[in-house]
Amino acid sequence: MVAALARRAADFARQAGHPVTDPVRHQVEQVLYAVLADPEVADLWFRGLLVAVPRAPSGFKTPRPRRRSSRPSRTRIGPVARLLWRRAAWSAWAQQRDNS
Repeated sequence: MVAALARRAADFARQAGHPVTDPVRHQVEQVLYAVLADPEVADLWFRGLLVAVPRAPSGFKTPRPRRRSSRPSRTRIGPVARLLWRRAAWSAWAQQRDNS
């Protein structure tokens, strides 16, 4: 579910003119795993205070990075892409919370 959500968010970012690289998408997956597993991380992320990719939560497998793309590297994402990532991850967190 997390990988699919990260891919969908990457699609939204690309449609908004902010393509992201596989390493960036991998970091987003790591953040989403942490947000779903740890309420404190979710709160920091939701309030915009998460400043680094958190460590993998215990009990979760850390996703492995995908093969390197042949596209040029672009590590920064713009504000529109960042907003799309946050909306997608918040939606996943809220759905996970409602299902528990």
